[in-house]
Amino acid sequence: MKTTSLCSTRTTIPTLRNLTAVLALLLGAGTAVAWEPEIDCQDNYSGAMEIDIPVVDTKSGLPDIAHGLYAAPEAAPTHLVVIGHGAGHTIESWRRHAEMLANDYGYLVVAMEYRDMIRRADNEKFFEVYENMDPPSEPKPEQLHHDWDGDKQLPKADGWPVRKGGEDLNAAARAFLKACPGVQTTVLTGISMGVSMTGWALAQKPKRRDGTALYDYWLAIEGVHNLTESYFEDRAVNEKRSEDGFTHTRFIEEEAGGGELAEDESRKRVAFEDDSDPYYERTNILQYERIQEAGLRRVFYVHATYDGLVPYWQSRAMADRMSRVPREFYTVTLRLQGEDGTVLEDHAIEEQPIDFESPLAGHAKESNGEHVVMRASFDRLADLIYNVDRQCGEYLSYDMVNPDSTETLGTSQVVSTPIPGLTHDCAEVPPRGRPTPTGGGKAKGSGWLPASDNKKINFSFKVDSDNNSDSDSDSDNKLSLRDKQAGVKIKIKDVTAIGGITGTCGSIEAGPQSIEFHGTGTYNDDPAAFRVCVEDNGKSKKEPRDRFVLSCLEGCSYSTSGRAIDQLGGGNIKIYRSAEAGESGGSESAEEADIIFLGPLLDDEVLPGSIINLEVSAVDGHGQPLANALVNFRFEYADRTSQSFAATTNVSGVGVLPVQLTVHSVNVVATSGASSSNWIAFSTFAY
Repeated sequence: MKTTSLCSTRTTIPTLRNLTAVLALLLGAGTAVAWEPEIDCQDNYSGAMEIDIPVVDTKSGLPDIAHGLYAAPEAAPTHLVVIGHGAGHTIESWRRHAEMLANDYGYLVVAMEYRDMIRRADNEKFFEVYENMDPPSEPKPEQLHHDWDGDKQLPKADGWPVRKGGEDLNAAARAFLKACPGVQTTVLTGISMGVSMTGWALAQKPKRRDGTALYDYWLAIEGVHNLTESYFEDRAVNEKRSEDGFTHTRFIEEEAGGGELAEDESRKRVAFEDDSDPYYERTNILQYERIQEAGLRRVFYVHATYDGLVPYWQSRAMADRMSRVPREFYTVTLRLQGEDGTVLEDHAIEEQPIDFESPLAGHAKESNGEHVVMRASFDRLADLIYNVDRQCGEYLSYDMVNPDSTETLGTSQVVSTPIPGLTHDCAEVPPRGRPTPTGGGKAKGSGWLPASDNKKINFSFKVDSDNNSDSDSDSDNKLSLRDKQAGVKIKIKDVTAIGGITGTCGSIEAGPQSIEFHGTGTYNDDPAAFRVCVEDNGKSKKEPRDRFVLSCLEGCSYSTSGRAIDQLGGGNIKIYRSAEAGESGGSESAEEADIIFLGPLLDDEVLPGSIINLEVSAVDGHGQPLANALVNFRFEYADRTSQSFAATTNVSGVGVLPVQLTVHSVNVVATSGASSSNWIAFSTFAY
């Protein structure tokens, strides 16, 4: 298996293809991710391999590189596990686990080391903190390295990058699903701090290329679901101990500050009192509604009652809020004598008066696969891939060997027993499969979506299940979309299915005001297939506005939801009910169009002085061509000046305005009464 690491601090050798990708990023060659990682979906080799995965930073819009490791099974995989590690750990804490899940169970496994996590061995500032103390000090040995794996010392890392960590997990899932099409089931797994990252990833409601949910299951192990609470707890302990070194408080405040570097190369810190929004945005129990909309089939919570790092009630509170998603909750109780793990008294501020070892399990050290919390989690993954069904509800998990026994660790068996009266059959979301809309329908629309980079995504479409896609008439089903900033041009020429919304489609829900259609066409002139969902909420200047979502099914990975909100910034969408679609319309004295399309949509570069025919098509409320409609063309120039021209549609509902372009760039929109069209943009270029 090839190793595809690009990080200079690693010892692996990068491939020429990925070196080219790095140079493209460093030279600022656009924002589109133009390379793909080399992934072997099957492997006879028993070791995990490091890998680099392209990711787009949602804050800057720029491409970046995420680092991780993965292990592939010998047989073609059907299940993928995406792992978010905990605080202080790196992907090395999961190398052995990944190999076990691949070799023993048949999982394809990828674990990500979040961007902005800094390994201690590479972090000179970690030592500077202690050197600058008064009096100067040295870090404790346990702060330098986290654990031992046989004769291998595992590294420790600093940071709490929730947003970038979530981005990395979603990018990894998409990359592996694209490379390994046989994978049908995805399990997002987070532990401790990593549950913050997985929660953020789910709150983005990520999708597969076919528009279905990216993840099927969420395994949340001893999770930080209430980041705000954990922040204040850690801050209180640090204030009592007069510590302000490399603490969770510092890392969380740096994450709230956006990870920006100050002049002294330190990271900007934002306390909760200065700005609470970043904390709320990264707190799972406050984002539970968005997480519930991520399309999960079931959630597995695993948490020890005597956890001394992350309180047990954080998982309890999250499970109570996630009432719409089926769940299994594993309360871990007894541990073996001598088993490690942080329990409540370990983090008490004052020393304990007596030497006491609780029989109750605490917070697992995730690199130790023998801890009862880790073993209960792995057992659930084993049953999942072996199709051993479990009921939803409450379970008790414990080591079946007596806690006072001198039995060697690792020889006992973890038992997870359902609590009588608190388990039941799950009303689970059915297994994934590409949804196909049925029932037919008719819709038209044009407008634009406000992209995250303050640019516009323009579109226009008309679909009718009664149309013959083989016809050459102007009434053919078709769609055009232009996302100029992302360098995307999409055309749908043949519509293959029309009907009601199936499954999850952005923020658009099934109902009489929404419709979904699938079609084939081109993505930047290459063959591709698409899924489109639209929602008609009346005239788009009123709230709620109409909605539009497009995602690639085959041949590309683009989705408007990854670039913009689903609500139109301008334009209008009209869905025709069966009665409306059958009526004839076309008033000869109409003053206002219901829908207007402005073209040409995709001609963006023209010679100076060129004459362009702007063509507007107007239809009435029944979808029929509207004659004698007064249409206003508004031209907006780069210097913020504007100019307007008027035209009237002919008997075919078409109005034409010839214009000569003499300026460098111009944006044009057409309006008729309260309705507005999509925007189009032209740029002239010099000889």
